[in-house]
Amino acid sequence: MTPIISGIFKTFFQISVLKICYILSFIFTGPAVILVLGVNHIVPPEYGDDNALEFGPFKDPWIYSLIALLLGILQFIRVLRIDGKIHSIKEEKVYKESNPEEPVELEDIQIEKSRMNAQDNRDPIKAIEVQKVYPNGFKALHDLSFGVEEGQVFCLLGPNGAGKTTAFEIMTASIPKTAGDVFLQNQPLTRDSSAFYETGICSQSNTLWDYVTVEQHLKVYARFKGISGEESQQVIQYLLKALQLEEHAQKGSEKLSGGNKRKLCVAMAMIAAPKLLFLDEPSTGMDPIARRYLWGLIKEIMKRRQGAMVLTTHYMQEAELVGDKLGILINGRFATIGNMPKLKEKFGEYSVVVYENECVGDCQEEVDKIMKKNFSDSRQHTDANQKGLTYKVKM
Repeated sequence: MTPIISGIFKTFFQISVLKICYILSFIFTGPAVILVLGVNHIVPPEYGDDNALEFGPFKDPWIYSLIALLLGILQFIRVLRIDGKIHSIKEEKVYKESNPEEPVELEDIQIEKSRMNAQDNRDPIKAIEVQKVYPNGFKALHDLSFGVEEGQVFCLLGPNGAGKTTAFEIMTASIPKTAGDVFLQNQPLTRDSSAFYETGICSQSNTLWDYVTVEQHLKVYARFKGISGEESQQVIQYLLKALQLEEHAQKGSEKLSGGNKRKLCVAMAMIAAPKLLFLDEPSTGMDPIARRYLWGLIKEIMKRRQGAMVLTTHYMQEAELVGDKLGILINGRFATIGNMPKLKEKFGEYSVVVYENECVGDCQEEVDKIMKKNFSDSRQHTDANQKGLTYKVKM
């Protein structure tokens, strides 16, 4: 046994260090070792073992180049396969996250769908089972159905990423829908639809010319709407005053604050009091006072023209004060839809917390009587975060 072991060690030490490195390199870095072998045959090494030139099965260096090329191609294919698997896993994850199992629709959503499919429906703005699916499989909108009646402001309420702007852009023909139908003034929606002649649009981005003044912007849009001369000047002055832009009338839009830019975009959309109005988060960047003025102007214009409006927002207060009808979007689906009084009756309630000075158990019965007397539908609610007695009261 000992002679065999000593023979193995003797043979091992007879192999040059350079050859051992070649073998290890070939095991771990195939293409690199082939390249080394090829270069070694072309340019003899100035240092190391001269017998290295004799190492390797081929004497022609171009064979090593061909082998290196083939190994490189195989390595490239391997990388593509790994990358493809990673992307397919990511896309599957995105698809699953954006397309969870279909939730059970509430009764109010089903009623709105049935109303949209009725043959005698004449809502000036209608969306019927609208879907939007992007090429990567992400489903941004899931069968949205809603209608806006004459004289009504419909608010799309939801957090960022809920699908409000996607729905808005489909309704204004800015992007194509994947499925479903959209009607404006009972006409199928197309980019050249005649319904757009009486439509005002304020998108989320400020579409302004930097070096054109506020007043000039309004004059241009007035001409687009067929208004000129004295009538144009009256309309412009009314909007400048209503939106508190009078002192900025001669400023270029690049010098306006973010809130005033939004005001100008809203004013341009409202030129000629269009029958259909689409406003995408119009009050973003405005101070509370400016928002109040804007909300008042919206209500006034709607009363004058008996038009229909779609307004997207993530402010509940804005939806409550301006909207006649509300649709709450969550992950591209309606969580609920209906007019404000019905939604308040169904979901709205306040939390009333009664703090007691000294007595806790003795006073609870007396507090219950007071709450029932003043709020007949009140009910006690257990809240571990509150020290007092908590009651839920309907709006």
